[in-house]
Amino acid sequence: MKLKPEHIYQAEQNGIDYRTLNTRVKQHNWNIDRAINEPIKAKPRSQPVEVKSDIEHVIDELNALGYYDTAGKSLKELSTKLALHQIKAESSHNTWF
Repeated sequence: MKLKPEHIYQAEQNGIDYRTLNTRVKQHNWNIDRAINEPIKAKPRSQPVEVKSDIEHVIDELNALGYYDTAGKSLKELSTKLALHQIKAESSHNTWF
């Protein structure tokens, strides 16, 4: 069935955009009345995921290695310090650091 302007108008009044209306009718084979009047179901939201910034991750890694002098340092400085600490921690033969 072809959507008429009055169908589109009524759907928009009900908070249903043209794309959703068209999908309901053409792809899901809904009748016009149902497509216009059935509310859009809210999708369940996933729990927010705590995302750490790169610098927070590097600071956590340094803290795990016993290094706490991180205040005011750039990500580059902290990353370098982390690399040096990891090399020291991995091998007792690296005395040139």
